Formats: sequence, structure tokens, C-alpha cells
Amino acid sequence: MNIVAIGASAGGLEALEVLFSNLNPHPNTSYIVVQHLSPDYKSMMKELLGRHTDIPIISLEQSIRIQPGNIYLNPPNA
Repeated sequence: MNIVAIGASAGGLEALEVLFSNLNPHPNTSYIVVQHLSPDYKSMMKELLGRHTDIPIISLEQSIRIQPGNIYLNPPNA
């Protein structure tokens, strides 16, 4: 399995939307998006990125096992 890590600042949503709109996903690859998120607000990143890709999007939790073919998002304040 390949893991692609993508970092973005708080203003990186547009770049992530362009990336995932144009990405030809590989079934043996996982994408981990690490973005600065405020702990004071509920993130809408999953819903916003979901408009630009058919790849399943999952919020990371401490005990989750990374599987190929998914996009993973970091939780706020992490």
C-alpha cells in the first residue's frame, strides 16, 4: 500500500479541491490530509472535499487502521 501525505494551511481548501477533482486515484493508495483546523469549530472538510471526489473520506481517530483507497483527515487540534 502507498500512503500519500498532503499538508495544507487553513487556507488550503481550494488547492485540495483542485487536487482531488483532478486526481486519478489508485486503489492501492491512501491519502492523508493534514490541515490546520481550529479546535473551536466543527470542520466541514469531509463534506467540502466530498463534492470533488468519489474516494471515501474518513476522519482519523487514535485507533483507526489505514486502509488503501481512502482519504483520511486529521481531527481538529491534532
